[in-house]
Amino acid sequence: MIDGGLRSVSPGKGQSPLAVALDSWGGQDRLPGADDLVSGLVRGLACLDGVRSVVAVVHPEASGFDPAGTGGGRCCLLASAENTGVQWTDAPAAWENAFWSGLEAAEGVESLLGVGPLVSGPGWPAGTADVWVGRLVSLRDAPWLGLMVTLADDSEKEEVFACGRQLRDMAATLETVLGVWGQAVELLTRLQQMKAEARTLGRINQMQGRFVAMASHEFKTPLTSITAYADVLVDRVTDEHFPQATEFLGVIKQEADRLLRMINRILDFSRMEYGSRLLDLRQVDLEPLVRETVRSLGPGIHEKGLTLELHASRHLALVEIDADLVRQVLVNLIGNAVKYTPNEGAITVRLAEQGAMVTVQVGDNGPGISDGDMKRIFNEFYRASQSQDGTGLGLTIARHIVHLHGGHITVGPRAGGGTEFTFMLPKAARYPCELPGYLAWKDGERSRRLLLVNILRLMAELTDSVQAALILRDGQGCLAPVCAVGLDSLTPDPVSWNECREWSDFLDAGEPLYGEKAQEGLNGDLGWLPGSGRLRLLAPVVRQGRALGCLVLSRQEGAFRAADAHQVEILSRIATSCMGGMDGKPERVLVALRTLMQVRRRGVPTATAAALQLVRDVSGRLGLTEAETIAVLDATALHDAGMTNLQEDVLDEQGRLSWDQRDEVERHVGNGLEIMAPLITNPAVEAIVRHHHERFDGDGYPDGLVAGAIPVGARILAVVDTWYALTTDRPFRRGLDPRAAMAEIKAHGGTQFDPRVVTALQLAAAGLSPQATGRAEEPTPLQEL
Repeated sequence: MIDGGLRSVSPGKGQSPLAVALDSWGGQDRLPGADDLVSGLVRGLACLDGVRSVVAVVHPEASGFDPAGTGGGRCCLLASAENTGVQWTDAPAAWENAFWSGLEAAEGVESLLGVGPLVSGPGWPAGTADVWVGRLVSLRDAPWLGLMVTLADDSEKEEVFACGRQLRDMAATLETVLGVWGQAVELLTRLQQMKAEARTLGRINQMQGRFVAMASHEFKTPLTSITAYADVLVDRVTDEHFPQATEFLGVIKQEADRLLRMINRILDFSRMEYGSRLLDLRQVDLEPLVRETVRSLGPGIHEKGLTLELHASRHLALVEIDADLVRQVLVNLIGNAVKYTPNEGAITVRLAEQGAMVTVQVGDNGPGISDGDMKRIFNEFYRASQSQDGTGLGLTIARHIVHLHGGHITVGPRAGGGTEFTFMLPKAARYPCELPGYLAWKDGERSRRLLLVNILRLMAELTDSVQAALILRDGQGCLAPVCAVGLDSLTPDPVSWNECREWSDFLDAGEPLYGEKAQEGLNGDLGWLPGSGRLRLLAPVVRQGRALGCLVLSRQEGAFRAADAHQVEILSRIATSCMGGMDGKPERVLVALRTLMQVRRRGVPTATAAALQLVRDVSGRLGLTEAETIAVLDATALHDAGMTNLQEDVLDEQGRLSWDQRDEVERHVGNGLEIMAPLITNPAVEAIVRHHHERFDGDGYPDGLVAGAIPVGARILAVVDTWYALTTDRPFRRGLDPRAAMAEIKAHGGTQFDPRVVTALQLAAAGLSPQATGRAEEPTPLQEL
């Protein structure tokens, strides 16, 4: 049930419906949305004498108002005098057509009155077959909303006419309010844009300050040397016996080269920051590129007597990269390791597969980086305390290049001393077969391929699978592999095959197969996938009740289990939403998918199989229905997308946030919902995501809801999210011991958290495995919690 964040009100009989509406969202620290406004009006109308129910229907041509997330105008609002709860849903087509025909036919009449059934059906409020009055509300001279009030069948004629007059007056007032509301929305939108621009200007101002500080020091030193040595040479230009001339010229050349390098680095940063360079993506074997980079740095390595070891997995998957840009990242990271590692030290470079990515680790046994420096090491113009000369842009550029490829880069201390940088690059995709005609979206081949490969990368990354493939029915009795990621250079492209009875039975059953359940008859057709069939999971892809095909996921080690199958079912729903959204705005779907991967890399791992199983256990202990549990699970996988837009200084802030920083944090919920909108089609999921930062005592955000007014799914997500935030290892700190984390959560029961949810978590956590926390090791048995 969605109420638009409205406060619970008990309207008196003397209040007008509009007064009730205004009071229902009065005191909020945000401008009410269209759903807030209409919800409040319906609450007010439902409190009139003799009213049984109220129905508000959004006009099919109304723009900017789709609270049910259906993508059209078939949204209905129901309420009654006995229960003022508000619910958005779909209106039956027959009912809607009759409703609008009646209202539009009566346009210009003071009130539309009727006796007897308009249209009735299952799920509609009592009274729709009795006495009713209706009114059309316009916005900017266009139909916007239809209102119908049903009364008891024993209502007196005067009561009916009185209700009609009140509805007429309220509709006229509402049209005036809507005009003001529309202007306020435009002003608020502009204000938010100005705030965003102000934050951007503030960030530019900070960058400018850091640049001036860097330039005044780094440029001044070589220029001073050049000027001094040049002055001496000028004074002795006629002295043929000046022995230091060659030496002085060498210093001038060296310092000039240094200046040129710094200027080139600044120009590189400028091009990266403003996106002036397009990626030249090719499928590349990463190991030869790394070896070539190491050879180019050989003189510096040998000069310091360093040892450099390169370890790479056998038959490493190809990556899809701009080789020149990635070489720049390698030169920067390995070059830094050479620079800061002491003489006779050791450097290690490791290449391995991790989910849908290939990881590159560069480690050294140098002096290491302090925690304070580590948090800001990727910031523009920032230089660590032990750093040598430079602009402070090398690592910023490296991060930007990795992000342009859809990858991720981190830094952390190396076991035994030193520093380790790790960056990930996406595995290359293959498209062995054409997409079947029933999935031929209007946006063209490129959009379809980008969508499919991002779906598979998401699946592989969140399930720790090294290969993923999408196999679809082609409509002609065959199964066709249309997209695959993670295949190595030695794997031939697969071809389509006839759909046998085993495949038909599996797809139509709709249940994932894994481990021993994966029939040899199915795996026999998957011989082009490296690895053992026992380490695969096959999950049907279902759209509108029909199995289109299946996802195939493969691991190098660790068999799939029931919890993994449940996780893949949730991710498959997300994939189906993506495929269904391509006819609308495909670029928004792709942004949502990439954001989902990015937030899981840098945030709390609540989309893992163990985390989703914990959510299911807690929901079961609280008595949620299967539909309610599914909504919580989907919200768990999709929440906090707005965190990706927060500045690093806000995420790393240890003390009290400033007003601007707090405002930025609180807005991340709305920003995340906007990003994830193409993937969130269930209003219950949207409500859970929106309110999972509310506090049980009402001191949370964005709406300050209290206790039972917070959706139960949001209360569950808040506790589980905190559990993983406390127990997960971060680059700059160890996660808490599970016992300490549980004590911290229990200490805030009744204030920040719902005590019932905390108790359910404690009971569910008693049966957790060590993998249900983010810690690398598990010293405390969870059974002792």
